[in-house]
Amino acid sequence: MSNMAPEDENVNKGEEAEGSEESESSEESVEKSSEESPET
Repeated sequence: MSNMAPEDENVNKGEEAEGSEESESSEESVEKSSEESPET
């Protein structure tokens, strides 16, 4: 649950934090996709 603490703090900061989280999620998804399909 320690990981959830910083996330809550970011959410409390405001929409900017949410945007950052979304960007991070997108980046992670891209990285996972690259790993799954190295051909791309």
